[in-house]
Amino acid sequence: MQANVSPPWPLFVPEKPGKDGSPAYRLVLVFTPPADLDAGSVCRGDARAGAPRSGQLVVFAVYCRNDRPMSQALARTAARGLDDQAVGLLLRQLFPVVFSAAPIIEPVHGYPGGLM
Repeated sequence: MQANVSPPWPLFVPEKPGKDGSPAYRLVLVFTPPADLDAGSVCRGDARAGAPRSGQLVVFAVYCRNDRPMSQALARTAARGLDDQAVGLLLRQLFPVVFSAAPIIEPVHGYPGGLM
């Protein structure tokens, strides 16, 4: 995953935040998300997957600070498996959207995770 991120390069580490009370920032990737999943519930720990679709990979990415969503993106591609080249390309295009410096102006209703 690290190789598919554009500059500036965030560092992905599998650990929990310190006990000093600092905010917990994390990126959650939900593969084949169900239609009723939203960004707020993902940040609160609901990262359930939906029914897989043959030949198609759908990824719902949510960047969280504690239990609040900061950004989100939904991406899909035709892929035979996680080792398919299309997955790397999807991640290279997905991460700059999730880690964008642009502010969120308004929730997108009808989009998974409408940031309500």
